Amino acid sequence: MSMSPRFPQINSVFFQVFSKFLIIILLLTSFNYFSFSFFKNNILDEIIKNNKLNLNNTVKEYEEYFIALREEMLRLYSDSKVSLINGQMMTRPQNEINYLLVSDLQDMMQKMTANRFLYMDNVFLFFKAQSMLIERDGTPSEDRMFSAFYSSAMYAPSFWRDQSSASYHFKIFPASLFAKHTGTSLTLMPVIVKNSAYTYYISALIQPDNLFENFHRSTDDSFFILNENRQPVYIHSQSTDFKLPDLNREEDFYESEGNYYFYKTSPLTGLTYISIIPTHRIYDQILGLNITLLAVLLVSIVISIIASIWFGRRLNRPIKQIMDSLQQPRSILQLKSNIREFDFISGKIQELNSLNQQIHQDLLTKSSQLENYEYIKKLKMIYTDSHDRGKIDRFFVVLFHLNYLDTDRSLTLERVAYFMKEFIHLSLNETFPNSFTIQIEKNQILTMVFGDDQRQRIEEALSRLKAVFDHDKQSCLVTAAVSSVYADSFEYHSAYEEALKLLDGRYLSDEMEIITEARPIPGSYFFTAKQEEEFFHLLQAGNCLACVDLIRKMLEHMAASGAVAGQFHKFSADILYKSLNILEAVKVETGELVRDYVPAQLAQICSIDHYLRFFERFFHRVSELVKVKKEEQDDTIAFVLEYIRKNYAEDISLEQVAAKLNLSPSYLSIYIREKTGSNYLEHIHTFRIGKAKELLENSDLNIQEIGRQIGYYNPTSFIRMFKRFTGTTPKEYRKLQTLQM
Repeated sequence: MSMSPRFPQINSVFFQVFSKFLIIILLLTSFNYFSFSFFKNNILDEIIKNNKLNLNNTVKEYEEYFIALREEMLRLYSDSKVSLINGQMMTRPQNEINYLLVSDLQDMMQKMTANRFLYMDNVFLFFKAQSMLIERDGTPSEDRMFSAFYSSAMYAPSFWRDQSSASYHFKIFPASLFAKHTGTSLTLMPVIVKNSAYTYYISALIQPDNLFENFHRSTDDSFFILNENRQPVYIHSQSTDFKLPDLNREEDFYESEGNYYFYKTSPLTGLTYISIIPTHRIYDQILGLNITLLAVLLVSIVISIIASIWFGRRLNRPIKQIMDSLQQPRSILQLKSNIREFDFISGKIQELNSLNQQIHQDLLTKSSQLENYEYIKKLKMIYTDSHDRGKIDRFFVVLFHLNYLDTDRSLTLERVAYFMKEFIHLSLNETFPNSFTIQIEKNQILTMVFGDDQRQRIEEALSRLKAVFDHDKQSCLVTAAVSSVYADSFEYHSAYEEALKLLDGRYLSDEMEIITEARPIPGSYFFTAKQEEEFFHLLQAGNCLACVDLIRKMLEHMAASGAVAGQFHKFSADILYKSLNILEAVKVETGELVRDYVPAQLAQICSIDHYLRFFERFFHRVSELVKVKKEEQDDTIAFVLEYIRKNYAEDISLEQVAAKLNLSPSYLSIYIREKTGSNYLEHIHTFRIGKAKELLENSDLNIQEIGRQIGYYNPTSFIRMFKRFTGTTPKEYRKLQTLQM
């Protein structure tokens, strides 16, 4: 019997595989070498092209931004309210300007500055007629605006006045450091849009550093923007020792004094964008790439040879075993090997069995998920092209709503909902084997029960659940609503909608409630005009106990008339918003109240006593804030309000009140606005409309007579002003109050 040779022969598998690998390695090495040589010669051109492309992208984004900015500014500049205000300034004194139009413009400005894609710090309109300035937060004088709020050595107040007569339509001015009244400084770039035919213009103060961070595409931070006169508009550089390039060249880049200068001028805005890259940085990149490529090439060759030898030997050994086995037919073929393919052959049957079990389990899981999705789709009327499952048994749904009350948050709502869903599923499946339970929202769990005779048994099953859930009612309050019985799968959504409406009928309670039929829900609850005025004065006076007593009476009235929990929540939330609005109107700081008494806390209240304790804490803090505000009481404002209270039915002008205080009308108007947040006329209208509400509730006078008694001799003016302050006409208001009584 011949013996196998110790070393593989030339025609063996090992030599054949190894030689083929060497040929492939040689070809790849040759290709890499020529590629490396070619790349080495062209890498500088590629780096320059890349920097030019980066600059082009930067210019494109800057130009698109300036075009979008100009369009937004023109939209505001061309608004009819702006021309109306300008016309009023040309013909009226400043105190007779319609400040409602000013307020509308300020809302538009606030929306513009809130747009994060405009990178805008502020925007304002300057009217030359009365040197009036309107910005998003007020109407400061130009001296105060640019001496206190936005102070800059480059842009004095006189600069902004001179722009009214300048002859351009759109201009970008150099960025400068502006000191703000908050003590901070910010680099801003003024942009002005105007029409030479008008004497007013709009200006935006944009944040060039934010533009640079979002638009600049380069490996270096040296970046300049020049205007059409080759003057710097924006400079961003780590070094203060820089030199502007010579731009009178045909090419769009050049090398000089150790730097590469890349530049491009936009035909739209006339701006020139310059990016400066140090020469040594480009050559360092080339050298680093050369070294890296050479090292990779050498390491690849070594690894390829070693891998070829190792792989050839691993492939040759099992093949040799197969050949030896073929030479000895009675021998048992041992397929165990370190090679994965031969191990795969030996364990093929076991792996196929394991794979078959995994596929079976996966199909069961996906089948359950698809079934849940199918029901959720029908409950929420999500239509697809899937086919109906066919005729089903009569069914009804039980919808559970979870109100999470655990203030320490030891468990998240998701965890609570999961545990409750599993518990509900296990509990109801004992009584209703064909039922199934799914979580349909983060705070809603739905159980579908099938069968004709199951509706009578559900209340008993829910009572058992109630006994369990009430043990944890301090952490989570549960409400269960049971729909009517339905007979068709197309009525899934109707059953779900019915259950949702039943949940609206939950009463104020601190335990689980089971709702099986619709409950009558009374109308809306709110203060009468007399109660609202009483509440207004009590709150302004800081009378904590009286406010709480007024609310207690209303809550008891609601409970006696059968109000549901949602109505208690809505009424209490309205009280919170109303209180905050009243306090803000009299300039009481409400930031602490907004933070500590958010309406979301009301959702966790489940009894009238809890509501009263909540409002006792709230109004106690309110009384403290009002007390602090009273210590800062302004005698001038007190005189004005008292004068309005005594003479509201007469034609009292601002000039009359100013004469009694020995003040100019314009100064008094601004003073009232700054101290109270409302102008003089708004205070008169507020008091008159309050008196009108009293007369509408407590007298039989007609609308015209009531208008005359409170100072409105034109019925149309009275109706318009009443609707503006209350949202309804006097006639509708009287009818609504009569229905409530």
